[in-house]
Amino acid sequence: MNEYVQFFTEKVVELISNIAWPVSILIFFVIIKIPFFDLLTRIRKFKYADFEAEMAPITESLSKFSREDKKLSKKQQYDELLFDNPNFAILYYWLQFETALREKYNKTYNKTGKHVPIRNMVNCFVEEEKLPRQFLYFIYRLSSIRNYAVHGDVNFSIIEAQEFIHNVNIIKSYIENNL
Repeated sequence: MNEYVQFFTEKVVELISNIAWPVSILIFFVIIKIPFFDLLTRIRKFKYADFEAEMAPITESLSKFSREDKKLSKKQQYDELLFDNPNFAILYYWLQFETALREKYNKTYNKTGKHVPIRNMVNCFVEEEKLPRQFLYFIYRLSSIRNYAVHGDVNFSIIEAQEFIHNVNIIKSYIENNL
């Protein structure tokens, strides 16, 4: 029995000594938050003791996969956000619209950086004829929908949220390109 314990102990110590460096490196990357996958895509040649491997073909395919994954991630994030919680998707896209509007307003009118309500910013752009008057009611209506979503008065469907997002993105695009 004692032999088994000694054998088992030796094997555990051997296992720990073999994985200590790789685990230490992995913990290091987790702590400093460098994506390990990105690091793997940069490795061209690997050598350990007598073992040597050329990694170029593997790293090229990994980096291609990484680029494709990043392209899909925006759509996947949109889908997950929309299907998990349509109300939150409404809030998220409204915030993007509000940020674009606020940036244009602060750049043109608000040099102090003081907070200005959305309604005032929109009215200012309409009065200056930089924003079509037809947008006024449209933006107010979108703002009301956003308020319903934020206060939880209504649980919007996925289709309603998609329509909201589509409309907000139209206005946001107009603001970014024309103001």
